[in-house]
Amino acid sequence: MRPKPNRNVDENLWAFNYRLERNAKPFTFDSVKADAPAVPGVYAIWAPEWEQEFGCLYVGKSKNMRSRLLQHLNDAHNDALYRFIRDYQGSLMFTAEPAASDAHAKLLESAMIQRLEPECNIAENR
Repeated sequence: MRPKPNRNVDENLWAFNYRLERNAKPFTFDSVKADAPAVPGVYAIWAPEWEQEFGCLYVGKSKNMRSRLLQHLNDAHNDALYRFIRDYQGSLMFTAEPAASDAHAKLLESAMIQRLEPECNIAENR
């Protein structure tokens, strides 16, 4: 028996992608401090528009997206992502989507990783 599609996750994934096009912000300390909400949700880090080979670099979930995005800028817990941050400093973009609950954030994160296949999520699982 085929599982039923989760309409809520599908709609949120579409909404997230739509808002990405309109709301992507520079992935810098100042922009994250000013624009990333300090609430639970899912975030994505994107390669520069001119770097077509990669697209979405990383998708994550957090109880405090602002804090987590700042951590990504400060440390190298994910070597692949840290290399992109170092090499494309100031050119990366981020987007953040608040979630109603931790369970909702997990579903959305999983759906986005499956759909977008972010380079650095895959690299950390090798």
